[in-house]
Amino acid sequence: MAYLLSESGFSVEVYELLPKFSVKPCGMGVPIQIESFFRLPESFILSKIKGYRAYLDGEMLVEGGGNIWGYTIDKEGLISYLLEKVKVVRKRVDDSYPMGLAKEFQGKKVIISTGFYSKLADRERINAVEVTIEKNKADFEEDIIEIRFDTGLMGYFWIFPWGDKGINVGVGGLESFDVLKKMLVNFLHDDPRFKRSVDVEVVQRIKGAQIVSSGINLRKLVLGENIYAVGELVGSVFPLTGEGIRPSMLTSKILFDSMQANKNYVVSVESSDLYYAIALQSKVYRLMKGVPKTVRKMIMKSIPKNWLIKFGLGEFTKEEIKQLKGFKGLFFELLNYSGL
Repeated sequence: MAYLLSESGFSVEVYELLPKFSVKPCGMGVPIQIESFFRLPESFILSKIKGYRAYLDGEMLVEGGGNIWGYTIDKEGLISYLLEKVKVVRKRVDDSYPMGLAKEFQGKKVIISTGFYSKLADRERINAVEVTIEKNKADFEEDIIEIRFDTGLMGYFWIFPWGDKGINVGVGGLESFDVLKKMLVNFLHDDPRFKRSVDVEVVQRIKGAQIVSSGINLRKLVLGENIYAVGELVGSVFPLTGEGIRPSMLTSKILFDSMQANKNYVVSVESSDLYYAIALQSKVYRLMKGVPKTVRKMIMKSIPKNWLIKFGLGEFTKEEIKQLKGFKGLFFELLNYSGL
């Protein structure tokens, strides 16, 4: 949002307490669809992803390749680039009382983007932990990502190449950080590609963070006169995958466009494909949490391969989903039950 405003000639200040950007542990992956609204500078791309493999409880679900599917990125470098024309103030601003912000920044527009750290963010969350393995301590393909779904965990392990920085491996789901950390260590130890990387130093470097999984909360988009919120704080994360960079950027773009066109921000979000996709994913996610592991597995195996990717990325419209009515299979029955 700061980038869009500064590029349009507005004077922008960003308040950031921490000495560097992008401290939240993250797989740093974005799909190619990000280029529909933002062109990634080549210098911040760690790896170009040309293939993927998805597994379900150890069984291959789907794989693909041949094209560029997405990127892993240097998020800290990208954020610094986006803020080149912006004044960055190293100061903590308490966002727990929006009306106080209205007084502190009287006459200015305030955009809050403090993510899951904010006291204003919804408490429905999943936990995730990750670690980066040096290139010389692992054997992996530099342009392939792996997703390994675990139906008992209601989450997945990921393996994302980070170019010369190595490979990022993590796991997220409905477990405590301690349990997830043990699961990640066991995963690394059991996979022959990473076995030699598991030592005390690597275990100590495992970091964790929460991911808001509530879906977009429309009531939190506007918190007072000239006080707006964007990104993970408002729940703009795809709950089935935990993808947050692209949907967070999209809420900022929607806010910017609505300001430029003098439109209602809340209405603009509610009418967007982004809101619909995240809302439907949220409904499916909550329903999946409430059924036994065996049923989850049956549902996931029933998803057609083309829809597994499409639905996971949130790359569908309300009209496309409506056209699925009447399709047979557990996945389509679940969508119908979710209220297409």
